[in-house]
Amino acid sequence: MWGIKSKKGFAFAFYAFFVSSIFFITKNKLKKTKPEKIFTASSLS
Repeated sequence: MWGIKSKKGFAFAFYAFFVSSIFFITKNKLKKTKPEKIFTASSLS
């Protein structure tokens, strides 16, 4: 039982780290691109 719990906790921590890193990277990419480009991309999609 404890082994399953620890495995789940590890998977959750890894997933949280994975999501936060992706969010951070996309945030940096958005900062580098011009706001006009982001606006046109969002309006087109």
